[in-house]
Order: sequence, then structure tokens, then C-alpha cells
Amino acid sequence: MNNPDDNGKADINEIELFTFNLMDICFGIDTDQISEIYELKQAKQKKIDLHWFHEKIAFQKKEMAYVSPKVVVIKDAEMKTGIVIDRPDNIAAITIDAIQPMPVIFESFSSSSPIWGVVLDDEKIILLVDSYRLVAGNR
Repeated sequence: MNNPDDNGKADINEIELFTFNLMDICFGIDTDQISEIYELKQAKQKKIDLHWFHEKIAFQKKEMAYVSPKVVVIKDAEMKTGIVIDRPDNIAAITIDAIQPMPVIFESFSSSSPIWGVVLDDEKIILLVDSYRLVAGNR
């Protein structure tokens, strides 16, 4: 979500990332792709179609213990679709210039991968996730 500056115009040189952690890896989703965030129990009560993040990005472990699960509801999805994430961190404003492409070693996966870029922010690496690709993938 780009916030308007003092002139009422959105800053097109940055994006806001909702960051979260899973297995000590930091991920970020553009807040423009998010409509709501719920507790897991609330999302189940609202009958939101749930996708577990670790399954969608093909972590080797089939079962994972989420410490503080939340459901990120995807904006503009045909039906209410949510991604179950763990340990939400914060919202970080990132300049477009700070976004790096995926390293060359990952290029063969990049066209279908929901991970589309990397940001080095305050000595941590944030992997950028396209939530639309994530829920559309058949992983």
C-alpha cells in the first residue's frame, strides 16, 4: 500500500511489505495484495479457503509447527482465499531500488516461482512473495 505523501500523491518509488518468518527465513508480501489479516480460528469460522505457506513453496517438511499462525487474505481473489503464515513481523517501506532479482542460481525456477525478488534490509534478507502466484501454483 503506497501512502499518499504531503501532496496527496502516492510514493511510486516504494512498496510496503508485510513481513513474516517461517523457519527463521524472512518473507514479505506487498500490502497492496492483502485485503485482511485474521487469526487462524477466525479464518476457519469465516470459511476462507486456506493455503499453508510452507506447502505452497514446497518446503521439504510436510508438517510444520507454526508458532503464531495468521491468515493473510488475498485481495481481489475470486473467492476468499487466505495464506496461513507464521510469526508476522511488521510492515516495512522498501524503495524499489532496494529490490534485487533472484540470484542466478535460482533463475531456472523464477518463471513459475512465487518468490520474485530479494531485499537486504537492516542486515536481514527478505524474500519477496507474489501472493497471486503462490495461491495459483500447483505445488
